[in-house]
Amino acid sequence: MMLITSVSLVLFQNCGPALHSTSSGGNNFLNSNGMQTVFKCNPQAEVSPISIRRLTKYEYSQSIYLLASLVPTAELAAMKSQLAALLMSVPDDNGVKFDSDDTGISEAHTSSYLVVARGFAAEVFKNNARLKAFIGSCASTTTAPTAACSSAFLASPNATQILRRPLTSQESTQMIADMNGDWKMLISRLIMHPHFIFQIELEGKNIENTLLKISPYELASRISFHVVKQGPDAALLAKARDGTVMQNDVITAEVERLISAYPQQATYSQDKFFEGWLSYNRVAYPVAPVSAAEKAFTGGKTLLRTSLLNELQNMTRYYTGKGQGSFEDLLSSPYSFASDADLAGMYGVAPYNPNLDMMIGFPGKQRAGLMSRAAFLVSGSINTSPITRGLRVRRQFLCEELAPPPANIASMVRDPGFNPNLTTRERYTQKTASSACIGCHVSINPLGFVLEGFDGFGRARTVETVYDEQTGVVLNQLPVDPIVQPQIDLSDSRSIASVGDFHRLLADSGKARGCMIESFFQYVHHRTADRVADSCTLLEMDDLASSPKGMYKLFYETPLKSSFQLRKID
Repeated sequence: MMLITSVSLVLFQNCGPALHSTSSGGNNFLNSNGMQTVFKCNPQAEVSPISIRRLTKYEYSQSIYLLASLVPTAELAAMKSQLAALLMSVPDDNGVKFDSDDTGISEAHTSSYLVVARGFAAEVFKNNARLKAFIGSCASTTTAPTAACSSAFLASPNATQILRRPLTSQESTQMIADMNGDWKMLISRLIMHPHFIFQIELEGKNIENTLLKISPYELASRISFHVVKQGPDAALLAKARDGTVMQNDVITAEVERLISAYPQQATYSQDKFFEGWLSYNRVAYPVAPVSAAEKAFTGGKTLLRTSLLNELQNMTRYYTGKGQGSFEDLLSSPYSFASDADLAGMYGVAPYNPNLDMMIGFPGKQRAGLMSRAAFLVSGSINTSPITRGLRVRRQFLCEELAPPPANIASMVRDPGFNPNLTTRERYTQKTASSACIGCHVSINPLGFVLEGFDGFGRARTVETVYDEQTGVVLNQLPVDPIVQPQIDLSDSRSIASVGDFHRLLADSGKARGCMIESFFQYVHHRTADRVADSCTLLEMDDLASSPKGMYKLFYETPLKSSFQLRKID
């Protein structure tokens, strides 16, 4: 065993210096829960948050709808319908992992913001009921605005809600001078203001040479955009106005109130994180039974890609919401969350009902853990793809990068030559055995081979059935060998034979949790974590995620942390 480990270490080294974890540190430490973690706090490091970002399309749209709710309830549905049509012109976000990764602002953005601002103003001005509710009782669609009425509006909570902070006296004076006696001009100028289109943090109290504690209004915005992806409502802004939003008990109460008041937006916020972390866009389409081999392989049954994504959504909502599990509970879950009949039938279980408290275990304990879900197993063909599976684990779940592949990678990644007498594992082992391949594939193959107990349709199996590609006739049935040394850590030479053991190793290492935490940091702070400067923040998040009810705490106790309330002086 020691010889095997030594050889593996040499092969890892041959893969080059690019084989490394992007999570902090090469050694494991213990967090406050006594669990392995890849983070170690360096209290001397300086945080480096950003001070301005463009709202995502969803955040911008929800903030527009929130302002529309200031008109009378009887008018709201009609106004929202008109605004929805206008908001379609706003460009979609093209972030790599999360929508907020897209920081660009184009001519298309500018023109669409102007269309929305003018349209919003026209909708408010459509009748006196809307205008008076939005501006104040002194406003009228039939008479020109007075300076006193304009000033009163710009000092009102409604104007504060647009900019997410009070206007300065200089801003109010300039706004009144520029409105040309036109309420629509004033309203559209406010909707076009940078403080509405962007989340801006330029205020705060200096607490160290390079750090500011953001202002109450800025904190209210951070909390609201984090929890419900929209600007703060009147109740939260009132807590900013009196300064109580800086108190932890008030933050906790406001977070809970926002979740209750805006459940759809709160759920959306959770879903968008998991969609980015778990890379929903990379989930393959299940093979459709068209050819003879495909019909034989699937038994004529179909599996919808939406069913795979729905299970992930049900699962993450459960452990973040009413299930309130830790990251380890989510990672190692032995329950099915397949709510669609096609996927539940393939699993051999009854469909999961998110509205019931009935947990559905897999038959015979054949599955356990996140990566035993069909979304991570479906290949899009009748064959499995152990290299793709292994790479996904290394890159997506362990945040490790490997050396760039050879220039002729296109030919190398093709399926090995067909041989009905060899399993997929045996064929890929032969294909990657050369010195040009094995240096990296020794770290990839085992993480794919341990999942060979599942076919390319996501079904559990103990034998691999080989079909004739032309006729669909069964040519052979070969026993699957799932025993591997995954070496999640280079020094770990343990062998495992089940996907359950695989997830336990992932959980024990702390590396999978650390990788998820770096994604969560990016989601919350809208930038990539600096593994040195942000080490203490990352460890705080790691502590939360690994604690009881950790996934809920990670989302909703993060605003209590000092790192959430600070920014670096630009």
